[in-house]
Amino acid sequence: MSADVGVILAAVRDEQGTGAVVGTARSLGVATGHAWGVVRTASAGAALRALHRPGVVALVVATGPASTGTAPLGLRIRTLVERARKPVVLVPPGVDPPDAIRRVLLPLEGTPDSSRPVVDELVPLLPPTVRLQVLHVFTPATLPRMLDRPVRDLEMLGRAFTARHCPPAHEVELHHGSVAARVVEIASTGGVDLVALSWSQVSSGERARVVRSVLASSPVPVVLLPVARAGAGGERPKGPTGRHRSGPMVTTARRS
Repeated sequence: MSADVGVILAAVRDEQGTGAVVGTARSLGVATGHAWGVVRTASAGAALRALHRPGVVALVVATGPASTGTAPLGLRIRTLVERARKPVVLVPPGVDPPDAIRRVLLPLEGTPDSSRPVVDELVPLLPPTVRLQVLHVFTPATLPRMLDRPVRDLEMLGRAFTARHCPPAHEVELHHGSVAARVVEIASTGGVDLVALSWSQVSSGERARVVRSVLASSPVPVVLLPVARAGAGGERPKGPTGRHRSGPMVTTARRS
């Protein structure tokens, strides 16, 4: 095994969600070229110790029944994701593990905080065969007021957005409306195997509400990328083939 190969761990506490967690870790291991394994953890502290071992790339864990749109994550999972220095993949209740990782949905705000963890932490793990689908949801303040040629102008907006915030992306969708609703809608249409969300590791505020809402309804696993980790130096994620190279950009625009 190459010295650059790390381990993706499936953290299991009991039988609840074990198959989905292990299956997700296996698929991520195959996609990234890393090994995968299973560790039994009874607490957030044990899970954090397992995640922060040298060579461990990410931790996969079931969220449990507490992740609803109005209730916070359970204490164990909330503690884990607030203190993790590496990606944590959350598998909501009832979600089946992907048989392979072919397409990852990347909701981006258009700020360095949301983009840097994706480019610095996630992209290096994935081979070019995995499609990166960026989603940007306009706010009332950023929604284009008038477009002379909508198709052409939106395509230019999409290209400019990905060039600035996620150059390796293969396609971008531009929407208007609720961020969480658009994420779940796109993930539910099929073809998306994983949703990646950057967040500040603070369980209050708008970004945390988006995370909770996505976890409550997402039909696929969700990886949380800690903002403070990106660009901080230290142990870096490694993948089998380095960074992506963009193919033809596909831009889709909808107002919802």
